[in-house]
Amino acid sequence: MKKLLIILFFCLLPLALQAQTRSVKLSWAKSASSFWKDSAGAAVIISQVEVGVTTPFTEMSEEGQGIPPLFQQKFPYTGVDSLEIGQHVAALGGGPYYAWIRVHSSSGLASAWVKSATFTFGPVPPASFKVTVGAAIILPPPPPPLDPLPVITWANLTTGQILAGTVSLTGNVTSVHGVKQTELYVDGIRRSNLELTAPYTFIWATTEVADGPHQFMLKITDLIGQSALSVIVTATVKNAVATIDRDATFEWTAPTINADGTPLLDLAGYQLYKASSPSGPFLPQGDVLPGTTRGLLELADGTHYFAVKAVDLAGNQSVLSNIVSKSIGP
Repeated sequence: MKKLLIILFFCLLPLALQAQTRSVKLSWAKSASSFWKDSAGAAVIISQVEVGVTTPFTEMSEEGQGIPPLFQQKFPYTGVDSLEIGQHVAALGGGPYYAWIRVHSSSGLASAWVKSATFTFGPVPPASFKVTVGAAIILPPPPPPLDPLPVITWANLTTGQILAGTVSLTGNVTSVHGVKQTELYVDGIRRSNLELTAPYTFIWATTEVADGPHQFMLKITDLIGQSALSVIVTATVKNAVATIDRDATFEWTAPTINADGTPLLDLAGYQLYKASSPSGPFLPQGDVLPGTTRGLLELADGTHYFAVKAVDLAGNQSVLSNIVSKSIGP
């Protein structure tokens, strides 16, 4: 039997009364993955979230069994793990009540009901409830396949791949009963139009999501209604362009003696030199200027080598200083 293992953190936020309408926000969290998964670790597409409200003396049960709940309704699952139901329970008295939740898969399977702690509608409702509910909710096993299930695999996406701009993502398909449609999911949300014919390629703008790692999955449905999912691939979206530092700043210690060891009394300034190789040739950059710092702006891509010479009042220059370098670009 396959089980859908979900760690639910179920928050119930009943807020103050406003114009006869209460705000009651239910929120929950899946287990670590961006996808709902079954006990075998396979991804499951959730299509609906069902909510119920009862008194503490009533248990939620299958339709037509037991005492009817005060409220029960299914809502489409949009990938957002919270739901506002205040308008649906506005007529309820003070309480206490239980809120219940279960999920429905796209294949029509339903989990067991899971309930929150009790809550009330008093004159001053509590600020919030944060209750951890059952460690797992269980889906019944899917019906046996009518025939060999279709298979869809990734043709051009691998774990760790970097995606930017508009990309083409393709799936390889094997299906005994043809193909009704294929779909692309990113972080559990369908992000593409349906692809009905080969090649099963999805054109997707990565700017729909923030930069960083995301989980990608393909889904195929054949002509007799059987569906299958690809493996989940984690790839990284990276659209931001890094700023390249193309400037260089240099600083050196002023000399105090001449080459012959006598005191240096007629220093005029310094000449900066640049080369594309440590062996030269070194070409002068700008004029002879005083001061022991200098900068160059907007250097081209590549590695640049720099040295400096001291210059006296007569225009005589020292030998090159030690050489330093800076690389620009990727």
